[in-house]
Amino acid sequence: MVAETAYPYTSEDGDTFGNVVSAGSSGCDFRYDISVDGQAQCLTDVFQAVANTGNHGIGAFYWEPAWLGVNDISWSEQKQKWESFGSGWATDAAAEYDKSVTGAGGSSYDNQALFDFSGKPLDSLKVFSNIYPKNENIIPEDGSTISEGLYRIRNLSSGLYLTVSGGTGAAGRNVVQYTADGAAEYNSWYIRSAGDGYYEIYSALGDGTEYLLDLDYGKTEDGTNIGIYTNTNADAQKFKFVETDNGYVIVTKSTGDQSAVVISESDTTGRTNGGNAHQSARTGSTSQVWVLEPVEELVITGDLNGDERVDSFDIILLRRCISGLLEQSSAADYNSDGVYNVSDLVGLESFLIGKKGFEPKVYGTPKNTIFPYDREPQP
Repeated sequence: MVAETAYPYTSEDGDTFGNVVSAGSSGCDFRYDISVDGQAQCLTDVFQAVANTGNHGIGAFYWEPAWLGVNDISWSEQKQKWESFGSGWATDAAAEYDKSVTGAGGSSYDNQALFDFSGKPLDSLKVFSNIYPKNENIIPEDGSTISEGLYRIRNLSSGLYLTVSGGTGAAGRNVVQYTADGAAEYNSWYIRSAGDGYYEIYSALGDGTEYLLDLDYGKTEDGTNIGIYTNTNADAQKFKFVETDNGYVIVTKSTGDQSAVVISESDTTGRTNGGNAHQSARTGSTSQVWVLEPVEELVITGDLNGDERVDSFDIILLRRCISGLLEQSSAADYNSDGVYNVSDLVGLESFLIGKKGFEPKVYGTPKNTIFPYDREPQP
């Protein structure tokens, strides 16, 4: 039993008595916005935490949802009502039996109530009528808008990358975290909009349209494994990106945004290659925060045939490019001046005969050289 809980929806004071907690309060860890949405999310998470204890959790008390003053009247008028109707925390008469009372007082919790200062119910009050099913979002959370494209997805806590175990594209392959020094199909992901703020996350393995990040059977339990699977058009393959100060929490649609993609704490703190990706209730831990790193085309100036070497074969291609017989590419701009001409040819030839100061330049994301060997799922 949680007894008791509360969270401010505003820092304003409705009855001139002051607030026990507001934005400027010291020693407070405000993990949610001071807003109606923040209040609702806090209360939702408290109930979710109780529910996660199974049969051990029986509920939560909120203090004090309806303790309000009268809005837009002076302190002296407020005091008169505290004395006449007992609507504050104490009257002058209370000093006769409580030495801490020095005079009549109002409500220092009115900014944490579930009604506004005029008595109108806040949307956060709806939490109480929507506790079940526990995975339903009370107030839908706005995710971030992500530019569609190819990304590596790095765990903030471990610094390792979301990777298809074994580097093989096949339905049911496990997803883990793994060290990387560049991009490969097995650790790169196409993020594509699925509508309503959700995204599908496709592995770049195959043709980049076959295998999606997939929550096993769309289960809602903590520890549910995450792998890749062919497109089922199910919620199990839809995710939302909720921005934090340092990255994004990737929440699962199957749980109504209540759970997130995570690597076990022991694996993230230990930077364990093969640490298993699974779902867990949102905790605010950095093990649930991911950084999106765009994968940019690898360009080595002078490497016109794309074999990652600069040699005499590229000289031939560069001559054809300059003369207009071959389509121009950024690799042909050897001196990186934005123009394709004889100067690029001179620079490339100077490098090939060993002159210093004419080395090729490398742009974009390098190719990965660290292979992600298999490890059995260990939620």
